[in-house]
Amino acid sequence: MPSVVHEVNIRASPQNFYAVCSHNLSSLSNFCPNSIPYVDKFEGEWGEVGSKMSWSFAFEGYQLPHVVELRALNRSNMSVTFVVRGGYLLENYFNRFQFTIQAMQGVVRWTVQYEKRSEDQVEGTIQSLVRETYMRSALRTPGMYLSGK
Repeated sequence: MPSVVHEVNIRASPQNFYAVCSHNLSSLSNFCPNSIPYVDKFEGEWGEVGSKMSWSFAFEGYQLPHVVELRALNRSNMSVTFVVRGGYLLENYFNRFQFTIQAMQGVVRWTVQYEKRSEDQVEGTIQSLVRETYMRSALRTPGMYLSGK
C-alpha cells in the first residue's frame, strides 16, 4: 500500500503531544479549530483501541465529517494509529486511508497509508491533499498550544 511520510516541527514535548493524540482527542479542536473543527466520540472510551469518533476535517473551505477508528496505541514509541472508516476521503479519493502519528523530540511524524479509489487519480493531488490538509495545517497550532506559548 502506498504511503506518505511527513515530519512537522513542534514545540510541545513528545509526551504532551502523545497524550492529546491518544487520550485527549476531544481537545484537538481547541488546538486547531481551522483544521479540525470537532472530534466527538460515539463508540467506546477515549484512548481505547477500537473506539470510534466523528472527526470534521476542514478542506477547501468545507467542514467534512469522517468516521475515524483508533486502531493502535504504542506508548513506548509514542505513536497512535487511526483508520478512516467513512466520510469524504473514502467517498472521493480512497478505498483505504490510515494514518499514524508519532511524537518525537521537537518533531511529529505522520505516516499515511492509502489505497487509491482509482488508478487514474493523480498521485500529486493525493500527496498534496495529505500533506497540506491533514498534516501540516493540523499540527501548527497544537505545538504552540502544548508548549505554553
